Amino acid sequence: DAISIKKDDKNYIIGIHIVDPTSTIIPDGIIDYQAKNNYSCTYLPEKTIKIFPDNIEKAFSMDKSEYRQVLSMYIVIDNTGEVLDYSIKPDVVKINENFNFTESDLLLDKYNNENGIKIKQFYEVSCLLEQKNKEKYLYWDKKENDSIDKRVKTHKSDKIISELMVLYNHLISKIAYESNIPYVYRTNSGSYLNELVKQLDIQIDIETQKIIDNIYLHSKYSDVPGYHNGLNLDVYSHSTSPLRRYPDLYNLLLMHGLYFKDMNYEFDEEYHKALINYFNQRSIELSLMASEYSRALKLKKD
Repeated sequence: DAISIKKDDKNYIIGIHIVDPTSTIIPDGIIDYQAKNNYSCTYLPEKTIKIFPDNIEKAFSMDKSEYRQVLSMYIVIDNTGEVLDYSIKPDVVKINENFNFTESDLLLDKYNNENGIKIKQFYEVSCLLEQKNKEKYLYWDKKENDSIDKRVKTHKSDKIISELMVLYNHLISKIAYESNIPYVYRTNSGSYLNELVKQLDIQIDIETQKIIDNIYLHSKYSDVPGYHNGLNLDVYSHSTSPLRRYPDLYNLLLMHGLYFKDMNYEFDEEYHKALINYFNQRSIELSLMASEYSRALKLKKD
């Protein structure tokens, strides 16, 4: 992904640009088949299993001075964090700069040059978005505590990417839903444990209730939009990582074939539903594999 920003009086005009490999990776071709089978990048303690070969990933990476085909969303946000308007379109962008989180933090804290000003504006927007919806940070904490390998976020600028990617995933889902096109949504029910306790008329104490409230409940893919309790959003999807998750790539394909209609794509509802079932099953399989790998490695070191 790449991001851009302009400030117009009290409003911010944000550009979120997601790399778009759909014109190159042929549906049901060999590369598409391999990516579908790998399903997602699996991050293990000693290695990463990618969904694409290195040369394919490199061809689409957002390297400085490169032009890249993207799906751009432009969003107008006011100084209270309210989204005033947004639109999406296929686009080509030139990458002006590459910064890692450490470099971004340095620009944020110490420099007031052009890049520093832009990073500061991004950070302002991310703080506004955070204030609008703090619930998702509780969800992320639960998710992190549920993970075997804790990844501590130590960079201030990490918030910029976290907030903007959630915003993109939310708004593109709204576009798909309001346009009545098939899409792969991400849903999360945060209440079924409490509903089960109530249904079974189980008496629990305050400490047990705290434990239940802090259990991380996994999300699932669905062909029907639904509330994402953890992120506190009425509709959500995975659409920002087409080089790391196959559902994101498939959603890009649906946007081109059914929303922009700039690509020949024969939609098959039965295949669509079967693919979503596969996504849910495959995510469980890879999660279990990563957990077992981590446990085995820990036992070996001990």
